[in-house]
Amino acid sequence: MDVNVATVQNILLVQNQRKKKKRHGNRKDQRFRRKCRAKGMKSRKIEKLLLRRKLIHHKKKNPVDNTMKNTMKFNNKPGHENVSSTEINLMRNLTKRKRDISAQDIKSNTRISKSTSSISVAQPKLKKLKRRTNLNIPMTTTIANNTAYKYYRRPMYLKRSPMILIQMLTNIINYNFKKKEERIFLYHRLDLLDKYYYLQVHQQLWQSYSDIGIQQHRWPDQLYTMAKTNDFQICQKYLDNHIIIIKKEIETCHIQLNNQAQSYPVTTLSLDQLDHYLKAFVDCQRKYLSMRNNKQLQKFIDNFHEKQLFETISTYHLTIVDQNQYINRLMNIREKQATIYEELLMLEMRVLCKFLPKNFDQLEQFIAPMIYSALNNDQKMIEVRNKRYKTIQEAKRIWLNVFLKSYEVQLQEYDQQYENEFLQLESHLLNNTNINGSCVYEQIQQYMNYQTNKLKQRVSMKIRSLRGILIKNRRRSSSAKNTVGVWPEPYLDLLTNVFNRYEWKYLSFGPSCIRINQSAIRPRHQQEIALQKDHKSIYEKDGIPVRPIENTINAPTTNISNYLDEIIRPIFDKECQNTTIIDGTSLIQALHQYMRKGLFKSTTLFCTFDIRNLYTMLPQEEALNVLVEFLHVHGYTKVKGIPLETIRLLASIVLKENVFVYGKKIYQQVLGGAMGSSFTLTLANIFMWKWQKELVRRQDMTCEYYGRYIDDVFMTWNKSENALKQILDNANTWHSNIKLEYKIGKSLPFLDVLLTNINGTLSTSVYHKPAAEPYVVPFISDHPRHVFENIVQTSLRRAIKYSSTFQLFNDERRYIKSTFLYNGYPSSFIDKTFRKFFSGYISSRSFLPFLDNERQFSQIRIALSGQPSRQQSQVEMRIATLTNDNEHLIEDSDKKREFSIPENKKPNEFQNKLIIHYTHEKRFNTRKRDLHCTFQEKFANTPIIETKLIIGNRNRINTMKELIRKRPRQAMLKNKDETSMINEKKSRL
Repeated sequence: MDVNVATVQNILLVQNQRKKKKRHGNRKDQRFRRKCRAKGMKSRKIEKLLLRRKLIHHKKKNPVDNTMKNTMKFNNKPGHENVSSTEINLMRNLTKRKRDISAQDIKSNTRISKSTSSISVAQPKLKKLKRRTNLNIPMTTTIANNTAYKYYRRPMYLKRSPMILIQMLTNIINYNFKKKEERIFLYHRLDLLDKYYYLQVHQQLWQSYSDIGIQQHRWPDQLYTMAKTNDFQICQKYLDNHIIIIKKEIETCHIQLNNQAQSYPVTTLSLDQLDHYLKAFVDCQRKYLSMRNNKQLQKFIDNFHEKQLFETISTYHLTIVDQNQYINRLMNIREKQATIYEELLMLEMRVLCKFLPKNFDQLEQFIAPMIYSALNNDQKMIEVRNKRYKTIQEAKRIWLNVFLKSYEVQLQEYDQQYENEFLQLESHLLNNTNINGSCVYEQIQQYMNYQTNKLKQRVSMKIRSLRGILIKNRRRSSSAKNTVGVWPEPYLDLLTNVFNRYEWKYLSFGPSCIRINQSAIRPRHQQEIALQKDHKSIYEKDGIPVRPIENTINAPTTNISNYLDEIIRPIFDKECQNTTIIDGTSLIQALHQYMRKGLFKSTTLFCTFDIRNLYTMLPQEEALNVLVEFLHVHGYTKVKGIPLETIRLLASIVLKENVFVYGKKIYQQVLGGAMGSSFTLTLANIFMWKWQKELVRRQDMTCEYYGRYIDDVFMTWNKSENALKQILDNANTWHSNIKLEYKIGKSLPFLDVLLTNINGTLSTSVYHKPAAEPYVVPFISDHPRHVFENIVQTSLRRAIKYSSTFQLFNDERRYIKSTFLYNGYPSSFIDKTFRKFFSGYISSRSFLPFLDNERQFSQIRIALSGQPSRQQSQVEMRIATLTNDNEHLIEDSDKKREFSIPENKKPNEFQNKLIIHYTHEKRFNTRKRDLHCTFQEKFANTPIIETKLIIGNRNRINTMKELIRKRPRQAMLKNKDETSMINEKKSRL
């Protein structure tokens, strides 16, 4: 018997000594938490949902008697204070696994000794939780105060946790509120000041209504609804009573503030200072109130003007024409346009929400399904699958473009009818001698503009309200997740997608996207750690090909390269400007000069050829010799006082001292130059200057055009195609490292321009590569607002300059709008930017912000063609930096003369200027305005106010920079002794 007891005790000891697996609660709860975290929910919200889920589950399990509620009520009754809290905890955790306390451990009154079986089954004690400091603010006074204010609405920021608010105020005031009574006072003070601010703004709005209404003898529609009558006097009495009630509430709030000030518990901080900070905080949080009230007041004024205009128009009695009939016809046209406009906005909203109509999914059924599978040829399988995907995607984009075009054509047809009606009305009114026809015409036009804006706003509000429904339907739809979309996505050169949904979404935002409000999440060092964890799964996917790119931003040769580029590139720009193509605009201008000479014919051919791998195939020694020869030919013995031998030596350092680490090896470039180096571009241009001499000579002899953009060359040709091919084949043998790939035809793309010879007429348009995705900076990116406007305007400006006809421009404009819709730009933002860009050229009566006819297009094209592009301006500025004197031509013998040159001191361009830069984030969108206001307030009536304040911004790193590993490990960059290298080799063997 004793032996058995001993063996049992030994077994128990061994079991207790084993490592117990850690338990983390109910598995269902853990799975629920993981799903909620994947959706981006916060821990506090997850716990609330989990508690509600448990309560629902418990009610379903025990529908008759709710034991937990009864126990809680029973425990709260007087006379039941001795009920143990552990019993309540036991009832609360009915749906949880038994992990806290065993049933034998709970009953503390029983003194029965534990058996060995009960010891083995018993669970460990509850873990000691970290005590959290909660601020229990009595809400009875707050609720009572809220009921005393009839027109007060509690804001969202006051519904946060009081501890979070106090922590925010502690950081703003720079004072630590340690005592509990101080925190309670601070919270109630903030609540009263918020009421005071809200009521004051509310009073200002209704007082403005009263002032304008008495003056104009008209009230807003909102007041007629509240007073339930249309009588002017009754509404005025109602409004006066309303304002009196608000004033009483303001007085009540002011009394409460004075009463609370008597119990101010803080001694080191004055109450005036505290109120100043709290009022500034409330003003920041409630700034939207004043903006909303201003909009409501402006809406009331517009409605008043509209009704006044209609009454004025109705008073005219015209003999020839009835103005009311014309207005009805015009309104009928506008209502038809509003119906079409609603369908157009609905389609655009579907594109934004990534939930296209079902008829678009039929394209996937028309195109053959993926049934081909190549044996032992994965690359062929990938190509076929990607080609099918691309075909479906392009077909959907074309179909979507057809839909958008049809809606625009219908709206433009109604616009034409609307314009004709106005022209008829204008002719009738101007011929009427009884009245001032031009004045009546302007009033009718103004009234119709009000009505048109009303219709547009009504349609926009309706479509905006449907956005949430579309997003919900897309999430519920199983087919929407598996269909091919029209939105830009990365090209995946793999059999299966190894990225999960969140990684793929992150990559789909593109290389230019910046994550929103990065500093609001966590400090910088924590962000870097999180980035490494998040992108580790993206970096280390098996089978994904990577491209090593040498980064020379902080390389030892960067400063030398930048300096050589700064002093030599202006020389190249000046001496070779006749054969250099700067951009697409300069090419079109050069071809127009070629046409004015009468050389452009119906048989003229275009030829383009590309140099294969120019940067990396440059022979280093030969390129250095060509550099010196180029400077000698153009008369330079020195550049900026530096001899040519020194320039050659510096250039050799830039070319030859390029080293990078890949894997566990260090590589040095022995052919060509680094693509990221600025001087490599200038050296490649100078090398091509020597190579192209023979081609330029032949083209000049036949008066043909020759132009080059780095490694791309464009030529015109009026002889036979075979003769041109023979010349190009011969040029392919001039240098062993320079190989050409040429195309000849009457319609060829060059850079981003498509050039076509149509029977002796030059047609130009914007060219998009077939493999290029319609990608721009996504609207969700954390860029400044003006960046998105500049992107839209730049695209429109290029379309106008490149498009030779109005029809080609309209096609490109639709492509531009579709591209911005694919990248998340709202329709309202696109239309607003379009209208701003075309203002001055389009009619104010046009329903859509587009050009209507060829005449408007010609006007804006002529105006923009006279403006140089950004690249052309940069080249002109570089040429202007060259010295006008012939310092480089002065020989050493001529320098014996001694003369003094007066120093021309350049004016300091930064004098009386204060330049401040900050890192942009969307939550700091008012930073510039706030800094200017602070500067004006603090330095008013001081000499500093004459200083010009310039505030700029820096952007945070984008996706491309986040996903690039820029530096190797530190151990790779250290020099190793020969002994350590020998020991390393031995250890590997």
